Order: sequence, then C-alpha cells, then structure tokens
Amino acid sequence: MLVFSRKDDKPLDKNDAAYLRTNAPQVVDWVTSEEGKRVIAGTNFDLAKGNLELLKKRFKVEDYTGK
Repeated sequence: MLVFSRKDDKPLDKNDAAYLRTNAPQVVDWVTSEEGKRVIAGTNFDLAKGNLELLKKRFKVEDYTGK
C-alpha cells in the first residue's frame, strides 16, 4: 500500500488526482483521507516497476507494502 500526499502539505486537488490516475494506471482503488491531504493507492502491481520515480518527483510517497 502506498500513500501519496503533496510536498507542500496542502489538500490534493483535481489536477493532483488526474496526475495520479494518469501516471499510476495499475492502481485499482484510490481512497482519500477525510482531510483530503492523503490518498491511499491499492494495487497488486509493483509501482516501482512503473512510474513510481516520476510520482515521487511531485508527491511525498509513504510505502506500507509488506508492513
């Protein structure tokens, strides 16, 4: 499970959501926190084999895979 948030700690906006969906098409479930500042990505695909490095340039990424 990966958790994405903005580097400036502001709530995610429509552009952020579109960017995530476009650059992480392997994610099947997205869950946004109540404050809108974090989104949890649910996938069985190893995003490190996808665009994870690209996503890390724009977002803070917390990796809870295997924890």
